[in-house]
Amino acid sequence: MTGLFPELRILELASIPRMFEGNSRLDKTVFNAFLSSLPLLEKLDLDETCGAGGFDDDTLQNLANASCLTHLNIGFAARVSPEAMVQFIRNRPTLRVFEADVSLYHLGCTKR
Repeated sequence: MTGLFPELRILELASIPRMFEGNSRLDKTVFNAFLSSLPLLEKLDLDETCGAGGFDDDTLQNLANASCLTHLNIGFAARVSPEAMVQFIRNRPTLRVFEADVSLYHLGCTKR
């Protein structure tokens, strides 16, 4: 699928919790390559999809090529560190919406 959708602007893969687990799981390396091939991506919604670990610090860093990205939802991404989130946000001037709800809870942080 890499390179097949260079004009893709919105990718909604929310609520697919088994996407990165089991026999039919999507390989993280393939997913990273696919995301890197979407230079015009504006919105990526992976809410409740990344709990099995398919989205991590490396995947977030691979989104650096998506210079048009304005919306990112990685709720339940248990393997994304707070440091990677902060670095991503600081280096992304086009970003308008960043949702990582519950992710921080999985990392041992709690709401005050």
